[in-house]
Amino acid sequence: MKRVLVTGGSGWIGRHVAAQLLEKGFDVHATYRNTVIPHPPQVCHWHRVDLLDEAEVTSLIRQVQPTHLIHLAWEAVPPQCYHSITNYHWVHASMALIRRFVEHGGTDIVVAGSCAEYEWENGYLDEQRTPLSVQTPYALCKNTLHTWLQSYAEHVGLRVCWARIFHLYGPHESGKRFISSMITSLLKKEEVLCTHGRQSRDFLYIEDVASALVCLVMSKLDGAVNVGSGRPVPLRLIASIIQAQMGSRELIHWGAIPLPADEPLFVGASIERLQKEAYWKPGYTLQAGLTETIAWWRQHVKD
Repeated sequence: MKRVLVTGGSGWIGRHVAAQLLEKGFDVHATYRNTVIPHPPQVCHWHRVDLLDEAEVTSLIRQVQPTHLIHLAWEAVPPQCYHSITNYHWVHASMALIRRFVEHGGTDIVVAGSCAEYEWENGYLDEQRTPLSVQTPYALCKNTLHTWLQSYAEHVGLRVCWARIFHLYGPHESGKRFISSMITSLLKKEEVLCTHGRQSRDFLYIEDVASALVCLVMSKLDGAVNVGSGRPVPLRLIASIIQAQMGSRELIHWGAIPLPADEPLFVGASIERLQKEAYWKPGYTLQAGLTETIAWWRQHVKD
């Protein structure tokens, strides 16, 4: 049986990844630090670990000795994550984690990257052709880790798949991204201040993000792989679907917030590698994912 370690297992993506790995028959070990274990707890091995402490990481890897690693842990809540000093700490900590993983026999790794690693330009962002960014500490540190990991993997025989995740949404979201902010504001009957809303972005439901990561860990793919829907949607259209499903007539103020002059109107994920090489396909339409998300937030805001 393959033994997989999921860092950040109690986080937004991690809880879904751990659950799907269990369904696939993996021996799943997951880490958490300050957040609580998901309730009801999944039937996997939980480890409370500070991944920024190299001694704790060494002890964890020695104890678990995983064959596979899905590295999700990082400071990743926007907008503060883009400029946080802890990005630099996570580069060092991730290198130490991966070295210990290899030293104890680990062979396969999937790392959660982000579309924020790219220089955004109008069109579909591509793993091979789109330039990478160094404009924020987040982008710089993610790309630095990826560059180091590519070189290190060649010397130690490690399979590395770097998953660049685009815009995700769904239950348990932090509440600071577009879809969750829209839903919670309408539930609270608050006015919603937006940009003009004509920009298109690539959104993927959280369960589909997790299924893509599980698909990648089970595959033989290496290198960078975009994780997205491949179907960018205008923000105004997403808002209209949310309003229709909620039966909401609250006013949305389009154009109340200026859109930065250098922000492109159309940004999509080129997902040819994910679809044709990993044989992945989404399980949710945008409408179905929004229905699940709205239902969760109704209960969350009520409580």
